[in-house]
Amino acid sequence: MKIIKRGRTTNYGIFNFLSVNRKVRPDGIKKLAASFKTKNLMAVRPAICIQKDKKLWVIDGQHGIEAAKLLKIPVEYVVCVGIDPSDIALLNSKGGGPWATKDFLHYYCENGSKEYLRLAEFVKQYKFPLTVAVQLLGGNVADGSSTAKLVPFKDGHFKVKDIEFAKSVAATCDVLAKVGCRFSRLRSLVKAIAHIKQVFQFDDEKFARRLAYIPFQARANWKQYAEQIEEIYNYRRACSDKVSIVTELKKAGLYNQ
Repeated sequence: MKIIKRGRTTNYGIFNFLSVNRKVRPDGIKKLAASFKTKNLMAVRPAICIQKDKKLWVIDGQHGIEAAKLLKIPVEYVVCVGIDPSDIALLNSKGGGPWATKDFLHYYCENGSKEYLRLAEFVKQYKFPLTVAVQLLGGNVADGSSTAKLVPFKDGHFKVKDIEFAKSVAATCDVLAKVGCRFSRLRSLVKAIAHIKQVFQFDDEKFARRLAYIPFQARANWKQYAEQIEEIYNYRRACSDKVSIVTELKKAGLYNQ
């Protein structure tokens, strides 16, 4: 990337926003405007633009432009070459900008990524929180949503590993939702169900019938959810027919995760 021009202007109309960029949020503009009143750092972090068809297109800094417009102060900007709209997500995936997870999803979907479009459709259809869906579809149902675990997703490297398995997990979550479980998409519960379905031929219909007799309760972690699912699954079954889901998880080396 090379800077070919530096500018300072109150002619806000010269700036054009790209549809692939995150949507401008009014609350973000207000917060940034408030910070500008205390200390305006636009000179050291100007808006980054490219010039195309005699127009300036903003690659990074659209909230700063809107905040400057609100305060009626000049916008500091640079015009660059060697950068293009495909670099927008990269600029914001290393901690440099406050993009939310959904902003990255929007960006890659707008760019036509089939993997991200499949992810978006899954979230819409099955009502999963985005970070949970990223880990479930990506084959990583570990607890937590740290920045490090989401780096491949933010960098555009997300891949759907097993959509049918994810749908199977969603089906069990739906069984719980139908009996009034308000936390059926909770990360730790989803992890428990996913791990169980990795090692055990789980029957959703049997589970649903037993849930009619035993209420499903909130637990502290995924292991406790696995234990509760085993208890419910074995309800009213003869001792010889009872299954040990937890034992299978331990044999598979999943219980220590």
